Amino acid sequence: SQGAPSKRLVPQDAAERLAIAQRIVADRCLYGVDINPMAVEMAKLSLWLITLDAKRPFTFLDHAFKCGDSLLGLSSFKQLEDFSLHPEGSKQIAFSTMNLWRHIEEAKKKREALEAMSSDTPEQIASKVGLYHEAQEAVAKLKAAADVLLAVELKGLKGSAYDEERQISASQMMAYWETDFTGLHTYAHDQLNGRRTFHWPVEFPEVFKRGGFDAYVGNPPYLGGKRISFRLGGQLFEFLKNSVGHAIGTTDLCVFFLLRGAHLLREKGCLGLVVSDIVRQGDSRVTGLEKLTSEGFVIFRAFSSTHWPGAAGVKISHLHLMRGHWDGRPVLDDVEVKSISSFLRAEDAGASQPLTLAANEDLCFTGHYLMGQGFVLPDQEAAELIAKNPRNREVIFDYIRGDDVNNLPLFLSGEKTINFDLRELDECKCLYPECLERVERLVKPERDLVKPKAERENWWRYARARPNLKKATANVEQVLVQPFTAKFVIPCFVPAKAVFAHPLVVIADASLARFAVMQSTIHLVWVWEYCSTSLDLLRYTASDVLETFPFPAHLADSGLLGAGRNYIQARDAIRLGEHRSVNEIYNGFHDPSEKAENIVRLRVLHVEMDQAVAAAYGWADLELNHGFYETKQGLRYTISEDARRKVLDLLLILNHQRHAEEEAGKTAYTSQSKPTARRGSKPKDNGGNAANDLFDMGEAKHEER
Repeated sequence: SQGAPSKRLVPQDAAERLAIAQRIVADRCLYGVDINPMAVEMAKLSLWLITLDAKRPFTFLDHAFKCGDSLLGLSSFKQLEDFSLHPEGSKQIAFSTMNLWRHIEEAKKKREALEAMSSDTPEQIASKVGLYHEAQEAVAKLKAAADVLLAVELKGLKGSAYDEERQISASQMMAYWETDFTGLHTYAHDQLNGRRTFHWPVEFPEVFKRGGFDAYVGNPPYLGGKRISFRLGGQLFEFLKNSVGHAIGTTDLCVFFLLRGAHLLREKGCLGLVVSDIVRQGDSRVTGLEKLTSEGFVIFRAFSSTHWPGAAGVKISHLHLMRGHWDGRPVLDDVEVKSISSFLRAEDAGASQPLTLAANEDLCFTGHYLMGQGFVLPDQEAAELIAKNPRNREVIFDYIRGDDVNNLPLFLSGEKTINFDLRELDECKCLYPECLERVERLVKPERDLVKPKAERENWWRYARARPNLKKATANVEQVLVQPFTAKFVIPCFVPAKAVFAHPLVVIADASLARFAVMQSTIHLVWVWEYCSTSLDLLRYTASDVLETFPFPAHLADSGLLGAGRNYIQARDAIRLGEHRSVNEIYNGFHDPSEKAENIVRLRVLHVEMDQAVAAAYGWADLELNHGFYETKQGLRYTISEDARRKVLDLLLILNHQRHAEEEAGKTAYTSQSKPTARRGSKPKDNGGNAANDLFDMGEAKHEER
């Protein structure tokens, strides 16, 4: 846990303490689950201290406070009956005929009797302890069997291999079942290899008999998807992804707690969590909130994003969900709204998320993924290599990173990079031996240690060579680039003949009109609405913010061309004339105390560009009302909040119209009579390297800076 700050409950007198204690004991929904046994004991002690009454014994709470990994275990008893966590899987017939429910029923009755008893005397407490141990004994074998099942699931097997392993484990478990509980427990423990499970329906049978919990609250840990494997192990991460059926690699750990809590609720049950605000962004949103809202869960209250109140530099969201229909008005950021979407934004009921547009599919590319810092070299060494062999100029290029675009006036750090593209090793030995020697000395030792075979064997090539990016930029002089992680939306023109660092977003169609739209506030509000973030920085995830963005129908509009030209000329005059980075320019742009003539002029041109873009959409009458406004990103020179909402609504409507038109066009095309085509798919141009994805925006989507 992140250690959420909380208000301590301080009763005013003994009577109030007693009333609180009685409510605690009586409420079946008060269950605490933590992986640290000491935390369980501290929780019980804390409750006793808060509700202290010298005339009453320490209330028995062992049945209510449990310890284990709340993500690693059963969520329904049917999973144990079927001996599989997969709902579509076949039942383990022999195991499913053993009437396992009798153990659950026995434990349920013991626990209900325990909760019905008073806790006024030591004798009553002793009786409750006895009933608790009897309830635990009733389900001991079930817990061991569930552990064996989890051990099977953790292996990540598929198809016949999974079925075979499941059968072997079930047979071994059943051999111990009737005669050797110690052997069964030892077998389960050994299979789990030290992992600690928590099987909710076995631990709280009386709760699940009535459909689940009334409420689930918590502050789960936050950990980016790529880091889960590193911190908790790849085996557990794969299990978590498989457990929800559709999780994507960058899904944050807190999302798995969100899903687990939601699915443990009974109908009309509520969930309240403090989570990282990544939960409303990108893959984490799709895996979590979007899935839950599609299943009928309602977000009835939320704080979309706020800073953690303590010293930790994180941003958090407060989530309140109900399983079922919510009769009241949802409240977002303390304001009543019609509904709250999975983006944690206010929407009219029935409003939808943006859809990917086919027209934008080939618009942008991700930068090259080198996998080897030895490819990169300083200008001086590059010059020496070219002096030794002029042909080396053919494989040495400027190296442009996102940080360079953000923070350097010329976008160049003074470093070059060797890029053999998809050339064969023999060709490199023959034509560029000096460059190859450097790469073999500095890159190959690293590549020899990586798992993917293609990246080990093709050590002289980039892990992602981006041949489609090369093809798209073959006949152009410049491209637009947008840093993946940035403080501002700042598309910039750079030379096309360069190597672009992963995950820099590269737009090959570098027209002035395209620039005008992408630099406009129209695009900016779309980006901030649908991008993911890293603290106060945006992450320009092209699949979320560019592939869904509906550009004006006619980009050749003269108003767009003129506005784009005027704006970039004015910005470049500041950048080059005053040797200021783009970040520095926009820091001043958004600072009301900045009165420099060239910055004031840039604001005027930005207004004119926004108006030209609005006119290109046919929104000439839209009142944008530019000025300095407080936003979630801080003080910004931008359009009014009312205009922002109107722009987002208009763009979302246009996005859905365009998508419907594209789908209708596909239907019309496939319904036409066409000559019979040879079956089969076009071979993938991977240049002999399976790791070379032709158009891999997923890398920008799934990998952090």
